[in-house]
Amino acid sequence: MSFLAPLGLLAGLLAVPLIALYILKIRRKKVVVPSILLWQELAQRDRLATPFERFRRNLLLWIQLLLLALIVLALARPVLPLGPGTGEAAVILVDVTASMAATDVRPNRLGQAVSQAERMLDSMSSGTEAALVVAGPRTEVIVPYTQELGRIRRALRSLSAVEAEGSLREGLQLGVSLARARDNAVVHVFSDGGGASLSDLTFGSTPVRYHRIGQATGNAGIVALDLRSSPSQAAGRQLFVTAQRFGGPVEATVSVFLDEELLGLRNATLADDPVSLVFDLPSGASGVVRAELSADDDHLPIDNVAWALVEPERRRRVLAVGTDPFTTHALSVDRRVALTVREPGEVTDALLRMSDAVFLGTPIDLDLDGVNVAFLGPQTGGPVHFADPLPRPEVISWRRTHPVLRLLSLEMVQISELHPTLDAMGLEPLVSTSAGPLLLGGERTGARILQLSVRPVRSDLPLRVAWPVLLFNAVGWLTENAAGAAHGHVITTGKPWSIRTDVEPSALEVLGPDGEPRPFHLSERLLRVQDTLDQGIYRVRLGGRRLAFAANLLSPVESDIAPRRSLELGASATPEGERQASISGGQEVWRWLLMGALLILVAEWVVWAQRGRL
Repeated sequence: MSFLAPLGLLAGLLAVPLIALYILKIRRKKVVVPSILLWQELAQRDRLATPFERFRRNLLLWIQLLLLALIVLALARPVLPLGPGTGEAAVILVDVTASMAATDVRPNRLGQAVSQAERMLDSMSSGTEAALVVAGPRTEVIVPYTQELGRIRRALRSLSAVEAEGSLREGLQLGVSLARARDNAVVHVFSDGGGASLSDLTFGSTPVRYHRIGQATGNAGIVALDLRSSPSQAAGRQLFVTAQRFGGPVEATVSVFLDEELLGLRNATLADDPVSLVFDLPSGASGVVRAELSADDDHLPIDNVAWALVEPERRRRVLAVGTDPFTTHALSVDRRVALTVREPGEVTDALLRMSDAVFLGTPIDLDLDGVNVAFLGPQTGGPVHFADPLPRPEVISWRRTHPVLRLLSLEMVQISELHPTLDAMGLEPLVSTSAGPLLLGGERTGARILQLSVRPVRSDLPLRVAWPVLLFNAVGWLTENAAGAAHGHVITTGKPWSIRTDVEPSALEVLGPDGEPRPFHLSERLLRVQDTLDQGIYRVRLGGRRLAFAANLLSPVESDIAPRRSLELGASATPEGERQASISGGQEVWRWLLMGALLILVAEWVVWAQRGRL
């Protein structure tokens, strides 16, 4: 047996005054009497005696001592070992992604996860090793293996849910790798299980226990925000707010503010499919745009608001190199674009660096690092490695809320052949087919990249209305961080924001939405801000130049707060640890001791009552 609070044993010193009460003589009261003849013998005995009586057996004393012993043991929190070879180490994995801020449980899901993890720590015997891992936008080991469980408790209490999407997959992979470094180690996952499927993960014999957090399934949130030029006003903008309800339909209200002025309000019925609401901004407007969502039975407040920046718009410099006539014509009619068309041999490095975005229909022999590029088909030297083509794939799905795919329908697109992806090099699939991704996108070396897996003319895309819409969306997304862009520097929380600059580090400053300085990294003229876990407006000082960018959650994955019943790892479901007895090395027995003390207290009252009747 071991004790989690051995200082509680000091309460056993209370036995000394308890015993003293039973052996000290009663101090007699002095009374004036007419004669002491009858009291002489008693007075003589009192003068010769000590102040202590001879100890006599007393049932009440023994009962009270036993009661005190049980209370003292309970205060010391004894732990009984569960047997050799079990629970020698535990890896505690806590989910800190945005959905863990849901308030369907008190104080929120993360608070309940911390409470459950602390209760599990309480059940561990002394000498048990434990480690703490958090799964969020950045998966990391907060506390490595230690027997000082107090360190883990303090680290747990310091956790807070971030306003960003994260990866439970990476957290599991890290937790299991830690568990394999110890014999009989168990991974305890405290999460609502949100995110992508984990069915392709297999961890062999490493036990994973899932502690499900959360109860509610209903939530509404803003899942996309897009700022575009108005088709009816020469200098006007339109804000597209896309909202979605998870867990049944609900009536909701979306309000849009420019700085603090209310610009518009829309009521809508939200259900499983995203609903886009359009708000017209005043001609020539500039400032901070804020969209707010209000709905009943909503448990995640942080996905109910999103920001954008409206700046004086200028035409974006777009370079088209070796593009087909359909693409060139579609780009030329975009009023936001100042288009330059060149053949591969006519492109210079200076022209590349002056362009806000480049559309490549054929490869060029120049360094494209730091340039926003759309690769229109597999190309030598491109960012993605492809395999030999497969004939006639079918489009399966696409990310409808991604800015490049907004207001697009890609059903029944005919593709002659598609090159499957061998290595996406960090880009994410945006459109998926039966043969692999059709369109990939992401950020590399401080720039945005789009990659098509088929040459446009090898499909019927250029003949569809979707093609110019896709190109318009691509221009907006690729040039989003360009100075004067209508979209005004919008990123997803947890993702880095970057810009090229020649300013010295001493003249740089980044302030978060709370007005506090944020760290940044400057290397080879590329400024990167990676601490973007909070939603809101970030302010950047580049010498005498002032910039700003907005960070928003905008995540259907995090807005869908329905807790997963089990983690499907490989071919089996991971059981919920909360239904099982603790396997962490020991079992606390203080509750049983207090119950025993209560029974002893009842017995004492019975003995005292019987003596009173005698």
